[in-house]
Amino acid sequence: MFSREMLLIFAEVLTSWQVILAAVIVLLYISLVNYVARLSRRSSFSMRMGKAKKKKKEKPAEAAPEADSEEAENDELGLEEE
Repeated sequence: MFSREMLLIFAEVLTSWQVILAAVIVLLYISLVNYVARLSRRSSFSMRMGKAKKKKKEKPAEAAPEADSEEAENDELGLEEE
């Protein structure tokens, strides 16, 4: 089907350093993309599971200092409540 010369040229092209380097770079790129996709999928899944389990509770003690600071600001401005 192919002549002998065509097969030799095809073999030389496949074994050239440029083709081998390009193939290695493409393989590294694909493996990197798969690795990042796997990490992203794993972290998003754990985030969804973690949010369902952990609920934040507001502490009533945290709200009290804000009211004290407002009263302190009113005192500094010289305002008095009637």
